[in-house]
Amino acid sequence: MLTREQIANRAAAEIQNGASVYLDPAWAEPVRAALAKDRQVTEAGAPEDAVDVAVVGATTVTLRGQLGGTSYTGKATKVVAIVEHLQGDDGAAHLLKDEEPGVLQAHLLITNMAVFDVTAEGLVMREVAPGVSALDVQLKSEANLLAADDLRVVHV
Repeated sequence: MLTREQIANRAAAEIQNGASVYLDPAWAEPVRAALAKDRQVTEAGAPEDAVDVAVVGATTVTLRGQLGGTSYTGKATKVVAIVEHLQGDDGAAHLLKDEEPGVLQAHLLITNMAVFDVTAEGLVMREVAPGVSALDVQLKSEANLLAADDLRVVHV
């Protein structure tokens, strides 16, 4: 499983030098720390601003990348969503079927188990955490997932 710092590092890898960004308050500090190593960005102060990249926390994500439980209401060229793969003591899945529409559309999803591209076909698993298999990820997801032909381990 990926640690909070590893998730923040992976999210920061999606942000180019000079970009305007919105950082969800729950993830702002660790993502800022990862960015400080080699990139300068301009941070938006409010969740209503339009930015190049928004890094947002969410409680759920559907098969088509619709997010639930996020406070970001602005426009972003790229939305990187961070979601816990499982929730609560009962281990309920956060990657859901498309039964409940979300408010915001993600482009990339990072969980503590894997990294996904959001495509027209659904969630495509691009990377898995060290020691985690694609099967492990699928078994802990309600949504049917696709695995990339070049699936690899997250490098953070």
